[in-house]
Amino acid sequence: MDAAGKPAAGVEVFAYHTDSTGIYAATGASDPWRLKGWAVTDAQGRFQFTTIRPAPYPGHDIPAHVHATVTTTCCGRQFSDLMFDDDPLATKEYRDRLAAANEHGLYGKVRVAAPAQHVDYSIRIRTKGDF
Repeated sequence: MDAAGKPAAGVEVFAYHTDSTGIYAATGASDPWRLKGWAVTDAQGRFQFTTIRPAPYPGHDIPAHVHATVTTTCCGRQFSDLMFDDDPLATKEYRDRLAAANEHGLYGKVRVAAPAQHVDYSIRIRTKGDF
């Protein structure tokens, strides 16, 4: 969605995340983001990725998440972490701390349709890019 809440077509989305053990790639790997993908939003502002559910970083209290960077023609590049509302690490305290730091985290409701899990997110494009 654009800043006014209307569908944003033609927005490039780059996403990457950890594997099922919380690791991005093996030490020394030539590609530090082996689980990644790109998409471009359709006329209704939608895109889709099919992937595995990432795990949290080993030994940390950060919930599992997918990093998403959107590149717009109007408002530059913007970053969000896409998280899962059923993650036990996504406590109220964690969410409050993220919000207080003005960090961008979106929580999606996980729907289970065995053997898959589905999560929908609405990314709202802000009027100014992050970088």
